[in-house]
Amino acid sequence: SINMTYTKSLFWYNLTTKVHAVDDQSKNAGSVKVNLTITSPSGVQYVRSATTNSSGEATVALNYLFTKGIYKTVITSIAKGGFTYSPNKTEQTMNVQ
Repeated sequence: SINMTYTKSLFWYNLTTKVHAVDDQSKNAGSVKVNLTITSPSGVQYVRSATTNSSGEATVALNYLFTKGIYKTVITSIAKGGFTYSPNKTEQTMNVQ
């Protein structure tokens, strides 16, 4: 699953994207490498990667963003040696206001 949130600071926004990975038995999957592309309203793409912790959660933060509008996160790959993952949700959008 993907969850996007943001906070507003004095003049900018901080965007956080969390991805939660589980195995075929719905147990948290740790040490899974997640690659993401986050696209800003102006079309700038931020390519990031993170590895899930023991709770199956990977977090990517983008700080000091000045542009309001729709941000889109897409999981471009998710992998762990010896395992195949099929994400049930590969993208999410969020309106930063």
